[in-house]
This record gives sequence, structure tokens and C-alpha cells, in this order.
Amino acid sequence: MAQEIEGLKEILSKLKALPKELGDKKRRLILRQSAVIFKDAARRLVKVGKKSHKRYKDGKVIAEYSPGNLRESINTMTFRRSRSAVFIGPRIKKGKFDASNLTLADGYYAHMVEFGHLVKGDKGKKKVEAQPFMRPAFENNKGLVKQDISRRVEKVVKDWIKKNTVSK
Repeated sequence: MAQEIEGLKEILSKLKALPKELGDKKRRLILRQSAVIFKDAARRLVKVGKKSHKRYKDGKVIAEYSPGNLRESINTMTFRRSRSAVFIGPRIKKGKFDASNLTLADGYYAHMVEFGHLVKGDKGKKKVEAQPFMRPAFENNKGLVKQDISRRVEKVVKDWIKKNTVSK
């Protein structure tokens, strides 16, 4: 569920047109700094339960999640192949299951909270209502993030001009 902010592509293309010193590293830094607004909003919106819950595989407990686990798993992430992108969302643990560590900081179930899901029970299936947190965080803050990115780009450009201007 990748979302984009209208007008952001134009801002980033202008930044790409600047000298190499203002390239990928600066662009990624600006995006990561501005993404904190989304991350903090999503963390505020996600509800925290009162008791821990377990994850099962083949009838065995493979993980136990403490209250607040989903909130803590929401972070900003960058990936090598996406040079001009920052992703905000729950981190999901990868790799083999480790029986010695049943407590994971893992947001694997974020989509179930965001969109709702069905639970099997003694009396059949029961629908658990959606409790959106990522989409509202995005929708409520995209204008603020766009302003923040523009302000940061402007500052970087002004600093670069100041540094590279020959004084008389």
C-alpha cells in the first residue's frame, strides 16, 4: 500500500538536478527526517492491547507479543534499490524461528489490525473490525510532510549556495 504525496515528485526532481554533493545521500536524509512525522502519527494512532498474545505454527507457540509490540515495530526504512524512497510501517522479523527467543518485536500482524480479519472460534468465524492507523496517519499528515520536505530542501540548497559562493 504505497502512497505518494502530490507534488513531491517535482520537489525531488529539482533536488536531483542539483550538483552531486546534494544527491542521493542528502535526499534520503531529508526524506528520513520528514518521515518521522508519519511514523510518530502512526504510533500515536495504533491501539495498544492490555494483554499479550501468541503466534502459532503447526499448533505450537512460535512467538509471544507484549502489549505495545505493534507500536514499537513501526519505523522508517530505506532499501538499497529504492534510492529516492523511504518506507514507513511495521518491521517484520525475517529468518528462521528461534525457540530460545519467543518474544519478538515484530509487526507481522499489522495488516490484520489495519484492515480487520476473521478469527476462528468454537462458534464459527468472528469478524474483528479494522482499526486503521497507517492510512489515517498518511492522510492527516501528508501536507505537513510536504511542507517539511520543501523547507529542508530549501535549507540544503541555501547552505550549498552559501558554501560555494565566492566572496569578493
